[in-house]
Amino acid sequence: MSYLQPPPNMSPVVVVKDYGGYVDQYAAATENYRRTGREVRIHECHSACTMALSLPNVCVYRDSVFKFHQAYDPRNHITNYAVSDQLFATYPEAVRDRLGTLTKQFTVMRGQELIDLGVRDCNAPEPRIMIAQAKVRPLPDGATTGSSTFAALTGKLQGMVPGLGAKPQPVSPTGAKPPRPAPPDVPAGMLAPKIPLPPERPVEIATAAPNAPEQAAPTVPAPQAPQDVTPADGIPLPPPRPKVLVAYVPSLKPIPYLQRIAGSAAILPPRFIPFPRHPA
Repeated sequence: MSYLQPPPNMSPVVVVKDYGGYVDQYAAATENYRRTGREVRIHECHSACTMALSLPNVCVYRDSVFKFHQAYDPRNHITNYAVSDQLFATYPEAVRDRLGTLTKQFTVMRGQELIDLGVRDCNAPEPRIMIAQAKVRPLPDGATTGSSTFAALTGKLQGMVPGLGAKPQPVSPTGAKPPRPAPPDVPAGMLAPKIPLPPERPVEIATAAPNAPEQAAPTVPAPQAPQDVTPADGIPLPPPRPKVLVAYVPSLKPIPYLQRIAGSAAILPPRFIPFPRHPA
């Protein structure tokens, strides 16, 4: 944003970097900002833009950069001393004393230096204005009865919030536990009924005979050898199972690799042997 292109509303004009231009254009913009009371915040300003230092609502930052030089004709670059004097006269007196005069070369001044000369810092808080009065302002009606009003308000709060205004309980010393409160008395009707006990065990079952003979363990009959089963109703039985089971390996015929399938045509030459022959 440049000095000659402010925002449409009345927000502050923030000049990020302005290289300057015609002095008459910057003089018209400066007069407009002065008449409307517009705030101007400058980061970097060159040439005719430095005329903004004459505004009452201008501020700079500590890292701002200002470059001053003489005014010249852009057509032939000849110095115009009359316009240069007008430009130099717009600066504050402290800035003029520091510059001395304008030259063809740039004279650079930093924002911190301008702040030390009296230019407002953009990051500084706004000054707080307090107006003193010669006479003591009288207290409003009811101010003397503040204690009674406070007491009435406290009484209402005590009715709404139990325990408000009560004295704090004394704190027990370190390590000592407060006594436990006694259990409340429970009415007799709220107690649980007594549960009856089971009947006593009979004496005959409780005391066993001391001289009772030990019972012998039941004997398990030994397994008997299987007997030959006779066929019933003429149904033959399967052959007996052999005593020793031997793995049965069926004999397979060798695969006829060199035998041609019936009905097929010969494709490979007769000398082709896919697998070597092994003796049978």
